[in-house]
Amino acid sequence: MKASRKDSAKTRQNLLAAASEVFVERGYRNATVAEICKRAGANNAAVNYHFGDKETLYREAWRHSFAESMKAHPPDGGVSESAPVEERLRGRIKAILNRSADQNNKDFLILHAEMTNPTGLLREIMRAEMEPLREKMLELVREMCL
Repeated sequence: MKASRKDSAKTRQNLLAAASEVFVERGYRNATVAEICKRAGANNAAVNYHFGDKETLYREAWRHSFAESMKAHPPDGGVSESAPVEERLRGRIKAILNRSADQNNKDFLILHAEMTNPTGLLREIMRAEMEPLREKMLELVREMCL
């Protein structure tokens, strides 16, 4: 049974990685579940099993890509919270620039595609994930102005 759960988790991860690539390349509307499953090495029923539908897969692929991006480029830029405000702000700006310049950063590419050809499917999830980052940036700017 353990191997089955492990295989299921691996299939889910493979689907998320493949979906991120396909959504970046084709956009949400032109991406197909069949192509995603083929790239993931999974059968077509795997998307329904793990995500329910293409919309949920799209949201989860962005969320997965966003989490990977945050690991690769921590939002604080590696700067200590006890550092001077200018240094903390510089670290955050550097992290944003590094994320946007990273060719492997699928969440930024999906976000860009969403902005140019909006589906509306990511609006709430992006707000939930990105609003705290925006608030932290504004907090640092306010702190600098005091």
